[in-house]
Amino acid sequence: SETEFNPKAPITREQICTMLARISSKLDASYADKLALANAANVLGGYVDSWCVSDWAKDSVSYCVYTDTMKGVSANELAPYANVSVEQAMILCGRMTSK
Repeated sequence: SETEFNPKAPITREQICTMLARISSKLDASYADKLALANAANVLGGYVDSWCVSDWAKDSVSYCVYTDTMKGVSANELAPYANVSVEQAMILCGRMTSK
C-alpha cells in the first residue's frame, strides 16, 4: 500500500518483480538495454494471462521474464497476482544475483 507499511502482508509475483527490477536498475549498468530488449521482444506475449499484469508492473515483469529471473508457473501462464512464498522469493533473489 502507498499509505501503510505491512511487512507481513503477502506479496504477489508482479510486486516482487517490481522490487527486483528496481534493484537491478540501480546495480546493473545494462538494465535499460535489457528492458528495451524485453519490451521489443514482447516477452509477455506468450503468456495467456499477460493481459492482467498491472500497468505499473508491466516493465518490471517483462524485465524479470527476459532475464530469466521470473519464469511462468507453466509454459503459458504467469499468474501475476499469485502470492510468492518465502522460498520462491529466495529463489528469485538468487536468480537475480547470479546474472
